[in-house]
Amino acid sequence: MLDRVWFSRYPRPQECIFDNGKEFLGKEFQELLKRYGIKPVPTTVKNPQANYVERINQTLGNMLHTNELEEFDFDYNDPWTQILSNCAWAICSTIHTVMEATPAQLVLGRDMLFYLTFKTKWCDIKSKRQQAANKNNTQENSKRQPHKYRVGDLVLLDHGKLQQKLLPKRTGPYQVLRVYNNGTIKLQRVFYAQRVSL
Repeated sequence: MLDRVWFSRYPRPQECIFDNGKEFLGKEFQELLKRYGIKPVPTTVKNPQANYVERINQTLGNMLHTNELEEFDFDYNDPWTQILSNCAWAICSTIHTVMEATPAQLVLGRDMLFYLTFKTKWCDIKSKRQQAANKNNTQENSKRQPHKYRVGDLVLLDHGKLQQKLLPKRTGPYQVLRVYNNGTIKLQRVFYAQRVSL
């Protein structure tokens, strides 16, 4: 689908950021990227680079929930094409508050509603994104309690929203083996050591 819908119609990206889903790590997807000369950039767990994709997935899910699907006249051979293409168009033509532009304007250099070209000011966008990131970091860090981890401490590992609802949200305690100065620590799990972000 990526090959037929995106790569055949739009300018090809220099790199592709993706999470560790098996559909992205598989041979077929990796060969597709290699064939088009696109650098694969897999993210690590809980990496903010992938947040934009997750945010779009959340938006897409909300759009599907708000559609009155029970009243929709589905094509039984291909039930999702029309709905997903409508959602994709809405996402591509909606202005991003931080960048003050639509994804289509940034990627294609033109507006999706009017026959207008769009000149992207990448320096301004980079500055606005940094300001938004700083504001979000300040807001997030205001809730944190400072804590110095030491070798030998026992800690619980919080799994957050990554686990299924009925599984425990925390596991441990695990002993701290090493403290790094980049905000990570190495823990002794049951059968192996693991480096985790704080």
